[in-house]
Amino acid sequence: MTPPLSADERALVDLLAEGLSAAAIGRRIFISERRAQERVQVLMARFGARNAAQLVAAVLAPETAPAVTEPLCGEPAELIAARRGALVTDLRQYQADRGTPYRNPRARSGVAA
Repeated sequence: MTPPLSADERALVDLLAEGLSAAAIGRRIFISERRAQERVQVLMARFGARNAAQLVAAVLAPETAPAVTEPLCGEPAELIAARRGALVTDLRQYQADRGTPYRNPRARSGVAA
């Protein structure tokens, strides 16, 4: 069972799903970048997610989100890549359903993902 989210927390997760950075989220909801990072970290801890992609997957599709397991160190690279690919695929599908394009937050400006 997933913990309940307030409307503000759900809005934050939706902004993460759009691929926005902490700075962009802060500007959008009128809080500092650091406060946005803190809120994301609190939600990640509550859902047991290791990163923002796992958090988004756990909130938006809890029945299809991969279970958080022990640390990934020592696991085969293929398994790690498969988990990462499944999360990105889920995120892209969610964004396609909402009509928001996938934007890689790590990609440099002007470079296609």
